[in-house]
Amino acid sequence: KFLRDWKDSTPNWKEKLEKMADYGTLCHIGFGHLCKGEDIPKGLVDLAGEHFGKKEQFKKDMLSLKKFLRDYEVEVIFLEGILGTKYPTKYGNAYICSAIDCFCKLKYKTTKKVDVEDGVYVRGKKKGQPKYKEEKVEVVDEVYALVDLKSNYEHKDEKSFFDSHKYQLLYRDWE
Repeated sequence: KFLRDWKDSTPNWKEKLEKMADYGTLCHIGFGHLCKGEDIPKGLVDLAGEHFGKKEQFKKDMLSLKKFLRDYEVEVIFLEGILGTKYPTKYGNAYICSAIDCFCKLKYKTTKKVDVEDGVYVRGKKKGQPKYKEEKVEVVDEVYALVDLKSNYEHKDEKSFFDSHKYQLLYRDWE
């Protein structure tokens, strides 16, 4: 629906779509270099400027991806791969295959409420029993993740999340 709406409102959508896809591919190539701990080759930065007029934007995009890799302590398992699986349904087995930009292990911080001991009761029914209080603590969770790399070719100054991206990532229980 979102791609169809965009096409309907964009007379030269074929030309734009090709350019947007090419820029996305350039971002994927740069991301691959970053995942291997390499610097972004100067040729990629130059290409972003010469072909797309987005030299500075490409640098910002690569910097944000580098920050993502560092902030989440990303451990890449594979890039640009195909995953396939057999998925049992009540109608029999379905076979699903999908292109994956990045499969990785990453860490992220969350805040959780925990009860911590805070002395003992000195009187009353609970005398001598431990007393607890609730505290917020920061914990690090480690998860496996599929990263779907997206570029925001036309709206780089907007810090928005497109519904079209969100709907691509929705999980659906087919049973």
